[in-house]
Amino acid sequence: MSYPSLSMARHAPKPRLQQGFTLIEVLVAMVIMAMGLALLYQILGTNTQAVSMTSQYQRAAMLGQSLLAAHDAIPESGWNAQGQSGGYSWSARTQPYQTSSGRQEMGLVPLHQLNIDIQWQENGNTRALNLATLKPQRYVQGTAREATPAEN
Repeated sequence: MSYPSLSMARHAPKPRLQQGFTLIEVLVAMVIMAMGLALLYQILGTNTQAVSMTSQYQRAAMLGQSLLAAHDAIPESGWNAQGQSGGYSWSARTQPYQTSSGRQEMGLVPLHQLNIDIQWQENGNTRALNLATLKPQRYVQGTAREATPAEN
């Protein structure tokens, strides 16, 4: 006599007990982890370069602001200078600023455009920062064109 439950039990596949990960699962996990780490290192490297570049631009801007503040007024002959400071090369040049003729007739102080150019090397590349502003012309006391006494 044959029992159906016994014959089915003999032919049914035995449940396999999984003791760990297969080799392919481990390899896939390692590849995903390696790609994630490579991406993380790339992001960190890019951020470090950006911070360094920002720091260099901030230093150049501070140097430029110092040069702009160096003269309250520009001599009639202008101001042209250049120099180096802390790895930065700079040049300052002025030129008379063209205004309407009515401004001069009213006795207003002529203006000069002051341009500051700052350059530096970073990772083999030349970086530059250019600043420009208007400054009044300085009058020397006792001149015929004096509109107001010089306070400088």
